[in-house]
Amino acid sequence: MKVLVGSGIIVIIALGAMLFLEPWAIGRAKALEGEGKSDEEITFLREAETMMPWSGGVAGRLDDALLRRIEQGLQADRLDVAARGFREAWPRMKARGKAQDERVLTLAVTTFARGSDRLRRQGRLDLAADFNDSLFAYAVRAPDPIHRHAALQAFTEGLNLRVQAGNPCAALARVEWAKRGLGGVVPGMDPSIEHSLEAQCARQRRLEAR
Repeated sequence: MKVLVGSGIIVIIALGAMLFLEPWAIGRAKALEGEGKSDEEITFLREAETMMPWSGGVAGRLDDALLRRIEQGLQADRLDVAARGFREAWPRMKARGKAQDERVLTLAVTTFARGSDRLRRQGRLDLAADFNDSLFAYAVRAPDPIHRHAALQAFTEGLNLRVQAGNPCAALARVEWAKRGLGGVVPGMDPSIEHSLEAQCARQRRLEAR
């Protein structure tokens, strides 16, 4: 009987601690947000989530903090921060079934479209094309046709950028990469684009072989 009573007390204490810890952790995270310490908030929430894997409140707060950091990077025109933050947040969003959420996909399109535009203006065409490919990979399966259209537009623009950079074979390789990833054709892409890239790549290889 004493053992049962003791076990009951332990359970009650544990439950009480659980009920106290979650609001304390969320309150602490809000305080860090209010102080503008987004990195510290994220670090704290990661540690709190490890301690409280059962806490949906902490997990949701961490999701929000990661996405807010991307938004802050965009607002400050720090596209490097936004892109790095998105690549960090994406695996988590995917694992939690949030990869296709409107907010996540909008951030993907905004971050990588703006990044590609900036790199293109700087003449860094291959890197700009890489950003376009990232946008495509994140949004090609989006439920919203607007996001899917943005993905296709980014992908074809990336192909054109690689051709402009003198790399038609690299552009053709990206088409093959996309088809492998999608298990077939690139939805919505004009087949003549691939045929044109095949011809340009073959011509480049003949010139290089001379």
